[in-house]
Amino acid sequence: MALSAKVAVAFACCGWGLGCPVATVAADHREPGGQDASNPVDAAAVADGAACSDASPIDAAGSAQTAFIVTVLETVDRASSAPWAWVSASDCASYCDSYDGYGAEVDRAGDCIYREPDLSGICEPACTPPEFCSPDGECRLPRVPVSAGTIAVSGLLVGATLVPQPPQMYYQPQFDPEPVDGNLFEPGAVITATAAGAEIPAFTLSTSGVAAMQTALACPFTLQNDVDYAVDWTAETDGDQVYFMITGTNHAEQGGNIVCAAADSGHLVVAGRLISRFNSSFHVGARWQLLRTRQATTSAGATTVTLRSTNAVACSQW
Repeated sequence: MALSAKVAVAFACCGWGLGCPVATVAADHREPGGQDASNPVDAAAVADGAACSDASPIDAAGSAQTAFIVTVLETVDRASSAPWAWVSASDCASYCDSYDGYGAEVDRAGDCIYREPDLSGICEPACTPPEFCSPDGECRLPRVPVSAGTIAVSGLLVGATLVPQPPQMYYQPQFDPEPVDGNLFEPGAVITATAAGAEIPAFTLSTSGVAAMQTALACPFTLQNDVDYAVDWTAETDGDQVYFMITGTNHAEQGGNIVCAAADSGHLVVAGRLISRFNSSFHVGARWQLLRTRQATTSAGATTVTLRSTNAVACSQW
């Protein structure tokens, strides 16, 4: 099938309010549709075991808590007209690739949580750059970017190597050959990430490709206040995790957002009151994203490493 793709690696030693320190490489898989100017992991991105959104980057003893996520992603936005391939990486000090949603929990119902950005931090006197004001009202220095060295991702339909670029340790992907149809992996394929090691020690971790997400959700779509929003998809039997997200289309981390995490049962419901909260919040445009993800976890020194494959369908509108 002709799929658009994204492989993203985001190293995260997250800033306060963005979540835990995390590094991410992504591989997701969506049905045909078209180009998504900011893919689902970017805009949602993410309620897996890393659980970044509520975690402090400093533990009780003052030590850094670190996580590293590798995600392989193929994606298509139904509202777009052409498939696309896109690769990115970033330090979570400025952006956190997370399926947990953005900000602090405000309300929850069933499988879903509504969050808003945590803007509570006020520092008097003002912080002196490069320090920033954290949500707890303290001036803090941004974290130093770290890397796990060069990462080879095997088991894809193309060769893929991810190379960290100092000083921000942005991961620059190198494909051999370049993906032309966005199709990066087959369902069930064994996908392995092997890191050479640097500040984060070397690791090797494998998972398998998930099946394509199939849904008849409307696109474009309407969200009505106090009206439940039913989400249906074709269920699989592999025990994968499914996430449904409603966010802004652009700069999703700056507005209200809903993230639902459920078993791969084929059905979930977003409560109408959460829809009302989202509708009344600040957000630019609206996007739903439906993702199926599978992951494996290991340790590299003091760092928790997660490798995940994701298959997603999205609809963006302005």
